[in-house]
Amino acid sequence: MKASKGDTTIVSERQIPTDEQPNFRDLGGLPTQDGRYVKWGTIYRSGHLSELKKSELSYFSELGIRTVVDLRNDLEIAKDPDRYPKGVNYIQYSLSDKEGKAYSRLKQMVLKEGYRRAKAKDLFVDVMKSFADTLARDVKPVFDFMLSEKEDIPLLYHCTGGKDRTGYVTAMILLALDVDRKTIINDYLMSNYYRRDGNIRSIKRAQLIGLDPETLEYAILVRQEYMEAVFQIIDEKYGGNSAYLEAKFGLTEEKRNELKRRYTTPYFSKKAGPIDAIDSAENK
Repeated sequence: MKASKGDTTIVSERQIPTDEQPNFRDLGGLPTQDGRYVKWGTIYRSGHLSELKKSELSYFSELGIRTVVDLRNDLEIAKDPDRYPKGVNYIQYSLSDKEGKAYSRLKQMVLKEGYRRAKAKDLFVDVMKSFADTLARDVKPVFDFMLSEKEDIPLLYHCTGGKDRTGYVTAMILLALDVDRKTIINDYLMSNYYRRDGNIRSIKRAQLIGLDPETLEYAILVRQEYMEAVFQIIDEKYGGNSAYLEAKFGLTEEKRNELKRRYTTPYFSKKAGPIDAIDSAENK
């Protein structure tokens, strides 16, 4: 937007509008603890991209996204392969086993083995703890990519629903950029808002075929307890954010500062641009 005196500002909505993927959103504008903001138009998160229409692919191109990181396993990708514009760099970094055995086992436990209600809730708390502990190594390549010298940014990463694996990866990126935990949890819980209509349809379908809706809610909704379980692992097992980020992702203080240089800005509405150009402008 340009004012009559020539001043300009960038106005953006967090959600990227698509018909079938409501959880496609921009991380821009989230504040850091040192008074900066995550750059708009630089880091995107989403669920699967298999149902993007031709017009949405055109809009995708206008966003300038250069790389798609797929956090799904081979089974999920074979079922719903991504659609994205030509020229986009596609990378698969599966969170958990690439073959999909653990993912299939989790579905079986919820649907067939009596993990109902409170027991199902505890199961998903444990899943988030495993993301934070034993499976965090699978996220390290995402940070390695973000710190590489490639010019393949803006970046979009996603899983199937864009809420669990994607939610954990988002939390770790924001943690590395020095966003406070309350803001991270609030952003994590926004998946329930964006996915609301689809979640309601899923629960209604579950009731029609005799599935317990409360149990299903623990699977399809994100809950504050799930992200708090991640922070519990970070604090109790690793001694806090800095030690955890270095132990799991190799993010030393120097590397975290480099991430902040690349992906944050002192201006809430400053349009993201080439890293060097932004640095030059800030130094002036």
